[in-house]
Amino acid sequence: MDELDRMSFRRFMVLLKNLSPMGALARAMEEERRSQADRQVDDRAAANDFFASLVR
Repeated sequence: MDELDRMSFRRFMVLLKNLSPMGALARAMEEERRSQADRQVDDRAAANDFFASLVR
């Protein structure tokens, strides 16, 4: 739902018209979603490493 709140009207209309899931917009959105997930994992790992170094 958060993605819908941030989506532009143009992007919404493109998705509404049922363009192919392998289309450029759908692939770009999936790549953006994956990169955000990867970034979150990296941030968590960095935080865990930092706090572990404080305990040592």
